Amino acid sequence: MRVCLLFERSSNISSEVYDVFSVEGVEGRSIELQCPITVPLSQVYMVLWFKDNAGIPLYSVDIRDKISRQPAHWSAPEVFGSRARFNIDKSPASLLIKNLKRHDQGIYRCRIDFRTIQTQTYRYNLSVVVLPEQPVVLDRWGRHLNGTKLGPKEEGDDVVITCRVSGGRPQPEVRWLINGVIVDDQYEQNSGDVIENRLLWPTIQRSDLNSIFTCQTMNTKLVEPKETSYVLDMHLKPLTIKVVNPPNTLVADKRYEIACQSTGSRPNAIITWYKGKRQMRRTRDEILDHNTTTSTLSFVPTTEDDGKTLTCRAENPNVNGLFLETDWKMSVVYPPIVTIQLGPTLVVDDIKEGDDVYFECHDILLQYNGSSRVIQSGQSLVLQKVTKQSAGYYACSAINAEGETVSDQQYLRVKRKYLQQTDILLQYNGSSRVIQSGQSLVLQKVTKQSAGYYACSAINAEGETVSDQQYLRVKRKYLQQCFSSTPSSRKIPWKYFL
Repeated sequence: MRVCLLFERSSNISSEVYDVFSVEGVEGRSIELQCPITVPLSQVYMVLWFKDNAGIPLYSVDIRDKISRQPAHWSAPEVFGSRARFNIDKSPASLLIKNLKRHDQGIYRCRIDFRTIQTQTYRYNLSVVVLPEQPVVLDRWGRHLNGTKLGPKEEGDDVVITCRVSGGRPQPEVRWLINGVIVDDQYEQNSGDVIENRLLWPTIQRSDLNSIFTCQTMNTKLVEPKETSYVLDMHLKPLTIKVVNPPNTLVADKRYEIACQSTGSRPNAIITWYKGKRQMRRTRDEILDHNTTTSTLSFVPTTEDDGKTLTCRAENPNVNGLFLETDWKMSVVYPPIVTIQLGPTLVVDDIKEGDDVYFECHDILLQYNGSSRVIQSGQSLVLQKVTKQSAGYYACSAINAEGETVSDQQYLRVKRKYLQQTDILLQYNGSSRVIQSGQSLVLQKVTKQSAGYYACSAINAEGETVSDQQYLRVKRKYLQQCFSSTPSSRKIPWKYFL
């Protein structure tokens, strides 16, 4: 600053001129213009304040009254009025101007008249700073941003925003800061007193989340800059996904809870479970912190699930088409599953004595009852030359660490093997006439004595076999009824029996 001191004397006293103090004040605030008094007040006559080239003071302090010793203050109502007050007791003495107005700007002169010494004068060039309006921020389409959130954006997006400032004297600076660091201080005058700064922040990354974008404007160091800030919000895809400590094996028909955890998503990921293409619904989700989600699946594996895959998928529905998933192949253990069946070339209802029979199973123990010759080979049980005693129920069983399983039973029926037709002997009891022809027995003119049990037998080198018995029942044959006359003409029936 430069100081101008003007010493004035009477008409015949010379004066000296010093430089002018340049001072700044802010519209609506207060400022003090100093006017130092370096001698006792008893030697001061008057203090006068002038503006620009006016010859009439706008403020005065009269100390000429030696009796009251109370200075008389006067302020021009059309200039300062009650807004100004000269503090003569302060060191240095100064004029306090409150609530500065734009039109208060100008050159002010303080003149101190003394009783016996030269007049002193101080000059001030007062500049009144008019602050700019609060910055407003526009999006890339020129729309005002409301609130304090910028976004949400996605990774790879560009941030394009414009800071607009109106008013201000002198012309304000407009600049962009990110997290307190100036990144763009290039601004231009749009129209009138409107200043704009357009920021392009390309290809934002995950690390930019919650960054503070600040538009700042200032045209003086007397007050803090005016700022408008926004916090960058982002939608983020999941970063990781894993099945947490899955068991090595699962036991069939036992309930399990399997947890899957995903991190990195904002907002928290939605986790879904799939077995093949079928979605599993019995789940429970838990949010551990701002970007970690755990989903617990409750399910009961079956024997058919062995070797199948469970898929855990994490996705942020706000980020289209992006998801993470992990697969877990299930190993399901269970007691053996066993079945038994006759060999595919055998007909179950056409097995006769002397045939070879075999049963098939898989890696199991074959159980049987029978006395025929037995050969057990791997998964097969072979019965050679079966007899009637080979008939019965057969089953196979298997055992592992989970237990033993026995298959359903398979019944083996063995038919007898009969001799040729010419070797059949028909047996009978009765007295009627008999005609035997081949495999037939003919009884002619049967009587009551022909009734009884009949059977046939066959014999070969291995022995004789008798069939089940068939009972023959013969009814009596009645004669026609006969009637004779008696003296009483009574009819008497007669019956004749063979």
